[in-house]
Amino acid sequence: MYRKLGQFENLFKNLGGVKDGFPQEIDLADLSSRKEFNRDELVNNLMFGTPDQVISKLKQYQDIGVDEFTYCASFGLGHAAQKRSLELFINEVMPAFDQSATALPNNR
Repeated sequence: MYRKLGQFENLFKNLGGVKDGFPQEIDLADLSSRKEFNRDELVNNLMFGTPDQVISKLKQYQDIGVDEFTYCASFGLGHAAQKRSLELFINEVMPAFDQSATALPNNR
């Protein structure tokens, strides 16, 4: 899970190449020597982890009024991992949020 942090850093800081439309992973050991790299900050701010960790992160956003989240699991993951991630999100994360409390009327 943490090895993808190097791919995320490359995406936003253009530190490496791009292959098939995806930023290539950069070794975290190489990134750790850069003063602007903070592994803990990435871990805390990116939406990945166990279902309980993701729920906790999403609830922080909910507490400040954010009521939408765009889910994307394709960022460098293989098909099986994407499928498992989506299953966990649907079955374990989404039930933690009462959708009826924030649901909009049908005439959106």
